[in-house]
Amino acid sequence: MLERAGLMQNKMVIGLTGRSGSGKSTVSGYLRELGHTIIDADAISHEVILRGKPAYDEIVAHFGSGILGAGQEIDRKKLGEIVFHQEEELSFLNTCSHKYILREIDQLVQTYNLNHCGGYLFLDAPLLFETGLDAICDQVWLVTAPQEDRITRIMVRDHLSKEEAYARLKNQNNILPMQKIDVILQNGGTDKTLLFAQVDTVLKNLDLKVD
Repeated sequence: MLERAGLMQNKMVIGLTGRSGSGKSTVSGYLRELGHTIIDADAISHEVILRGKPAYDEIVAHFGSGILGAGQEIDRKKLGEIVFHQEEELSFLNTCSHKYILREIDQLVQTYNLNHCGGYLFLDAPLLFETGLDAICDQVWLVTAPQEDRITRIMVRDHLSKEEAYARLKNQNNILPMQKIDVILQNGGTDKTLLFAQVDTVLKNLDLKVD
């Protein structure tokens, strides 16, 4: 179903990834301001488990009504408490939801290509490699940051203690296939000027290659 897009269509697809707290969302927002199209995999992962959406029935049937909250919607916090401590349950959740996420992304990529939207098409996905989404990308950009900066950002963003933020990072897979990454964007500190300058430079060089 998933195909490498830019080689077959008129739209180049660029994968944008980075671990929690790296600043990937900051780069994504800047690219959107510049007029590029963004497909947000995280947003889609939230949508596919809503009541009436594809993954909802499968997840509730497996985990039971105890994971439901207001309006009979899946309470992500309750679900997270289960899968965080049980690897098999996490594996089921990923397998169940990813197939619907991939289907939705594939449809969006095809739609954007057919409509010839302006700019490049960026696929913002923290689990780009884990889900195999890198297979449809013509380039992959990785946003990185020092661990202490990542911990500080997660603490502020998610209202966590330093210990909780560190535990979250420790639980993530930090091994990446570096040979598949075309661009690395460094995002240390709080000043975004240097980060955005890197993005501008990469885009300028990419425009020259495409033209």
